[in-house]
Amino acid sequence: MVSIKASNVVTPKEETPKGLFCLSESDQIWRWSHSTTIYVYNNNNNGNVNELVQRMRDSLSHILVHYYPLCGRLNWTEGGRLKMDCNAKGAILLQAESKKTIAEYGDFSPNDDAIKELIPNLDYSQPIEDIPLLLA
Repeated sequence: MVSIKASNVVTPKEETPKGLFCLSESDQIWRWSHSTTIYVYNNNNNGNVNELVQRMRDSLSHILVHYYPLCGRLNWTEGGRLKMDCNAKGAILLQAESKKTIAEYGDFSPNDDAIKELIPNLDYSQPIEDIPLLLA
């Protein structure tokens, strides 16, 4: 079982450009959801998880300066089209913990039910303007 220990909004370390970006035609017709990628880190930091999470938060804050659209939100515009609102609302950094060993999760194949508990649930029924584009 995976438990969420903390959820933090991470914004760019520096000021980023603001404004709306048009999305392509194919972006207008796809089902909106997040792509899942799983990274597993071994804690080689002598058990200091808070220091490790802080380093990840700082690194994400720095990289979001260059990839600032990822900390924006999608918005519906007049005419029913989606646009990317570069508003620096932030990405979400989740800190989670599992009592299972890596071996208990199997080979991490996409069809493996064991890894589904590692994927955070996101409420897609909320307004699209409230859904972060990046969850880490």
